[in-house]
Amino acid sequence: MKKLTLLIILAFLIQLVALPQSCLPDGIIFTTQTQIDSFQINYPNCSVVEGNIEISGDDIINLDSLAVLTAIEGDLFIGYSTALTSLYGLHNVTSVGETVRIYMNSALVNLLGLNSIVTIGQNLRITNNDILNDISALSNLTMVGENLRIYMNSELTTLSGLDNVTTVGDNLRITNNVLLTSISALSNLTSIAGELAIDNNDALISLEGLDSIDPESITDLVIRNNVLLSTCEVQSICDYLDVQNGDISIHSNATGCASKEEVISRCADAVYELSIPVFNIYPNPAQNNISISISTKAVVDKVIIYNSLGQEVLSKNQLSESIDVRMLSNGMYVIEIVSGYVKLRKKLILR
Repeated sequence: MKKLTLLIILAFLIQLVALPQSCLPDGIIFTTQTQIDSFQINYPNCSVVEGNIEISGDDIINLDSLAVLTAIEGDLFIGYSTALTSLYGLHNVTSVGETVRIYMNSALVNLLGLNSIVTIGQNLRITNNDILNDISALSNLTMVGENLRIYMNSELTTLSGLDNVTTVGDNLRITNNVLLTSISALSNLTSIAGELAIDNNDALISLEGLDSIDPESITDLVIRNNVLLSTCEVQSICDYLDVQNGDISIHSNATGCASKEEVISRCADAVYELSIPVFNIYPNPAQNNISISISTKAVVDKVIIYNSLGQEVLSKNQLSESIDVRMLSNGMYVIEIVSGYVKLRKKLILR
């Protein structure tokens, strides 16, 4: 009996040791490929790094041996590499507790490997990557706890990959990306809680994609030195300029967006000519019920909800204080408000 008991205890201890474990409270720095390759040998069963991870060195060509990691509670810094072309070895990491910084990697083409990250507790900074042209691997990311900055990525043309980000806890800054033509991937972003800065993006022509940001969440507004930018009259910008909560700097853009006064004039022509100038949905994203507020006393004839295929899935003949959406599956929808001949639409996310 004693032998059997000892065997059970031993088997339990072996199983316990084999379970994934938190490790490295002081973090770890990788400067060579050998250090990467030896990670699972040196830190067996380590799956959650409590501290920071720094990956920096021209010798590093892949991160494959880091595939055992599922979370990083500190910072993730990837920088100063001339040989690293993808981040595939990080493909099981679902959350980063603090900052992700991808900085000065001259051979990095995409972010393949960050596909599973859903939340970043503090900052996401993608800066000074010479040939990075694809950030679509971030497609599962929904929240950045503090700042989101996309800066000096000279080959980046779109922000596809940030399509599911709904919240930025502080500043949103998109600056000095000379080939960036579109920011439409940000269309699900509803709150930033800080400064909105679009600055020195030579190829950008429109701010479409910023439409859904709650204007009350914007503290200061900077739109400048985007030489081709002519469309600034998107709803969030128009609403913010109508209230003018903080500092505003709009200049050195193309005609139509050359000054604050010019954008306000465009807003008056494009948005406020409608009999229902603004409506808002809250909460958004939502789970059980939604409410709709309208900035005027116009009569709403109908409220219609369409799914992502354009099919009508819910209809109300009048605007009620609360609309029950529990019967709808999770995903993206479009809400249409009809008042006379005017129809206005906004995106709704259900979770």
